[in-house]
Amino acid sequence: MDSSQGNRISVGSSRQVSSALKYDVHIVLGFTIIGILLIATLGKSGGGLWGYGVIGFSLFGLLVFEMAYRTNIRKGHGFRAILDILMHGGPIILLIICVGWLLVLNMMYKSTIESGHLPGEYDNFQTLGMLILLVELYLLYKYLSDQAKIKFGGHDFTSQLNELMSKNLAWLMTLLSVIYMIVIGIMQVILQYFTTDG
Repeated sequence: MDSSQGNRISVGSSRQVSSALKYDVHIVLGFTIIGILLIATLGKSGGGLWGYGVIGFSLFGLLVFEMAYRTNIRKGHGFRAILDILMHGGPIILLIICVGWLLVLNMMYKSTIESGHLPGEYDNFQTLGMLILLVELYLLYKYLSDQAKIKFGGHDFTSQLNELMSKNLAWLMTLLSVIYMIVIGIMQVILQYFTTDG
């Protein structure tokens, strides 16, 4: 087998992995939409627990798919492979941390949240947090789509453009995650110090 056939085989398998990743991303992001619908439908009576739980597991599934994709495409081993996975999975990891923090808040202050004796500011920050989460999930979809379009080892214009867009989206998602953490921190302060008992 000559080298041109080897290149065709690797490009073909790369396309199969890329299309499988795209399919998996659609399924898992569908579960995040279900989590958001649970939060909106159930409201303060357990909606946060169920919704953020489903979203957290979905994001963890996306991280696993991203790691599998990186491992399959990049055949490196050791520290370099782990660093590559963490760099490309960083926005997902930050979003998992945010959703996990919200899940813990909903578990710790379940009775306070369900009682409804919360200041109006809490509802405002919860709405702002939900908007940030929706924007981040959309950007995550675009980020993973751009990642799947990148032809590894290719130096054509489209691959370079997708890689550049992917890097910019990663930085934007990191910035939004930091803002989201600030909003969640304010929500925790409100729950801890500014709630009434009745």
